[in-house]
Amino acid sequence: MAKSVFRTVLVIGDNHEELIKKYSADTKVEEHVKCRLDDAEHLHKSFLKLIETILESKDLNISENQRDNYKKLYLNIKEMSDFEYYQYYTKGCKYDEETGDALTDENPNAHYRAERCYENRLRNHNEEGPFSNPFWLNDATKSYSARFNDICWKRIHMYDKETEIYKRAWELVVDDDEPKDEKEERIKTNMIGKLGYFLNFKDKDEYIRHSCSFWCYGVITEDGYDEVTYQVSDKDWVANFYDKYIKNIKGNPLLTIYEVRSLND
Repeated sequence: MAKSVFRTVLVIGDNHEELIKKYSADTKVEEHVKCRLDDAEHLHKSFLKLIETILESKDLNISENQRDNYKKLYLNIKEMSDFEYYQYYTKGCKYDEETGDALTDENPNAHYRAERCYENRLRNHNEEGPFSNPFWLNDATKSYSARFNDICWKRIHMYDKETEIYKRAWELVVDDDEPKDEKEERIKTNMIGKLGYFLNFKDKDEYIRHSCSFWCYGVITEDGYDEVTYQVSDKDWVANFYDKYIKNIKGNPLLTIYEVRSLND
């Protein structure tokens, strides 16, 4: 999954505006101690140990580019003294004049910032968000916020017409099939240079599921927040998203799609 500045978050619950703010870096909280100066050595060693664990693990799904970035980060942090790392870690904080402890009003549960739902823009101006798609509803309209039972899931998740297009794209590019009409000729012309992308998938079925499944980068419920991380293969996250978060939803809750900005951009 390519690095993206903007991501989508699915909020399940009628109080979606409250829930989305709960995990936003734009939500300020009561000033509190972010970390103590006396813990500087422990913080420094713990962070280096974390990076070592990531680099040495054979189970974590990180790309070579991510691995290189972790190596560079590790070397930069290793060169710092404990106090320099403490200053790096607490940049932007205020400091207690007596203890040197770092004080902040930052949300300790933040996973993103600049959250926005485009429902009003869609309703008032018929314009969709730049990085998020609204739900198709059973009445053939679209919405970024709708009840579970009003959403046309068969058109959103593994839609037959869409899966057939991706099936043919694989056959035209990977299997080098001959186009049957002008539409297929355009698909082959546009996609033939992207063979390397197709080969990221073990077979045609995995490619189709990855391309046609409904999914978001993150999910918020009353129980908490979950998102795709380096600990989960992006292919597994996408392939299992519907079954894990959507398929067994009870009742008829409100589902709302937000665009958010990554904290790592």
